Amino acid sequence: MNPEDTMLDLRHGYKVFKDWGELRNNEFVSGDVTSSLMTVRRRGDVEFLESPLLTVINDAHGQPCKIGGRSIWSQEQANVGIKSAFHEWPACAGIDLDMDPAHLLPRVDVSDGLAPRLRTMGVLLQLQMDYRGHYRFRNDETGDEMPDYDGPNMLVCVITISKLVQWSYVSDAALDTF
Repeated sequence: MNPEDTMLDLRHGYKVFKDWGELRNNEFVSGDVTSSLMTVRRRGDVEFLESPLLTVINDAHGQPCKIGGRSIWSQEQANVGIKSAFHEWPACAGIDLDMDPAHLLPRVDVSDGLAPRLRTMGVLLQLQMDYRGHYRFRNDETGDEMPDYDGPNMLVCVITISKLVQWSYVSDAALDTF
């Protein structure tokens, strides 16, 4: 099996402490992509509220990027995880593992000790997760008109995928360390 065809399964969530100051109640709010319920903890009380979590995946330039065949994942589509082959994630970051890392770095001399390929040197994929209470779609994201995603307890996680060229290593070659 080609290592780039290894399937990845992304699940994400949030936990936020809301500090309203001395005159109001402080609360913890949490949720994740596996459930459409948001948990609100306030003064020892726990409340569960319906709160769908939409996931939008963008490349480093803010353009839609498909992972697992789509760039927008509804709560229902992502509740068992956002599944895709590994090679889709570096592609959204604008790289191929067979690229020369010198092409990605400004003013790099080949004698700087870089490996000839990212595959042998490594690269860090950064997933920036920005959780929002509303989101305005652009027509080019969905292919058609889509209403703004805004309403009580509706949340959107915008995942932006970028890269950082650096040497990577694994201290133990056992597969369970990856």
